[in-house]
Amino acid sequence: MADNSSDDKKKKLQEENEVPEVYAVKHADGKPTLSRRSFLELAALAVGSTAISGGFATTAEAARIRPTLAHDAAVVALALNASGHLLASGDKNGTIKLWQLPEGVLIHAWSGYKKPILDLAFPKAEDTLWSLDLSGKLKRWHLPDGKQIPDGKYIHPSKFFAVPAKGDWYAMQGYRDALERHSQTSGEKLETVKGLEDVVTVVADSADGRLMLAGGKHGNLGLWDQSGASHVQTVKAGPGAVSTLTVDPGGKLAVSIHADERLMSWRLPGLSDEETYPSRLGKLFCAAIRPQLDLFVAGSKKGDIGLWKLAPDVDAPKLLKGHTAAVRGTTITPDGSLLISGSDDKTIRLWSLPDGTYLRNLVDLKSNTKHVKGMTYEGEDVYGRTVTFTLPCGSPIPAGAICTCNCVPGSMNIPKNHKQRYDSRGVCTCDLICTCNTVCSCQSVGSGRYISYWYPN
Repeated sequence: MADNSSDDKKKKLQEENEVPEVYAVKHADGKPTLSRRSFLELAALAVGSTAISGGFATTAEAARIRPTLAHDAAVVALALNASGHLLASGDKNGTIKLWQLPEGVLIHAWSGYKKPILDLAFPKAEDTLWSLDLSGKLKRWHLPDGKQIPDGKYIHPSKFFAVPAKGDWYAMQGYRDALERHSQTSGEKLETVKGLEDVVTVVADSADGRLMLAGGKHGNLGLWDQSGASHVQTVKAGPGAVSTLTVDPGGKLAVSIHADERLMSWRLPGLSDEETYPSRLGKLFCAAIRPQLDLFVAGSKKGDIGLWKLAPDVDAPKLLKGHTAAVRGTTITPDGSLLISGSDDKTIRLWSLPDGTYLRNLVDLKSNTKHVKGMTYEGEDVYGRTVTFTLPCGSPIPAGAICTCNCVPGSMNIPKNHKQRYDSRGVCTCDLICTCNTVCSCQSVGSGRYISYWYPN
């Protein structure tokens, strides 16, 4: 019998090196339309199921399918701008990516550091992004081109920073573990912040720049009113060190995560202890508060995201499952409708709020294999530029783009109660999900067995 092991190895290597296939969206009557036709079943896409050759994946089969990725390395930092239309993500390799929401398209990617990104922030200047890496080096970037802005006085290393979207200040570690405030505009030192009575481990701000909070090695929490740069209060919440601290955009609520796996919520501006929650998820890395102040989330080492409702007698979180490795970044859009999470599994996932339903992944096709196919189209980005966007097949269609699904009537087994949307020409009129000229799902789930070469996560 012939030994096919060599051929199998070559085939496997070829598949790993193949790039994702991109289908073009052409323009007709001034609008982009999809032109290529292939018959792939993606009916399961709209509800987040996984299709494989010959049918739908079992749990074991789904576990072997590679997820759709956002980065080539672990996603370790996320940040949203004030409007919620720009998302910045940073990974363990030092790469930074800029995404446009709600479309979820990648605007630009660049190599920012040789070490992991520690934190990202959008400052007062809307056309810039600030970043901090594991070595403590602060860099500023012009957007959307990702060109570095000269350092000026922004040079001393730090393990943390707070950069509000409003207010001309930022805070970071100073000399001998002191906490310092500086001007965003000039980088000049404004003051050394005092009053925590602890070694600072983390710092946070309200988006309006009015409040600043800091947590310490021995569990102390301090609050400062930045309108007067005055110390308001220090609370000893130890013994566990404060590892994560977040403030809602309106500066009314804060959540702290402690090394002993406690979560604590604090009413502002008085820093009054409201509730203490047991983690139930083990070690936690990040947290975010919904602007409506009805819930907060926290990402865990296990990969689960805990969703806690801020209501009396509610201490057990709802678990949002899907990530397969630690969740190190969570952020919520200003309107409170969308949770975004980044993980060591190299993915960025979108979840609807307040229910926590999984929606889809953000995807950079360059970080994926051929199993993830995509479409390209021209559109206007948040900077007013006409650019070419790329989205995976199955992504929601952006405003102004038209997807001609080229459905084949009768090719799917449609549930009895489902309204099969075909026009008089037999062309599917589904206008919500673009499946790259595949059999249009029309947000239904087929009941038969189909062949698929695209694996949604």
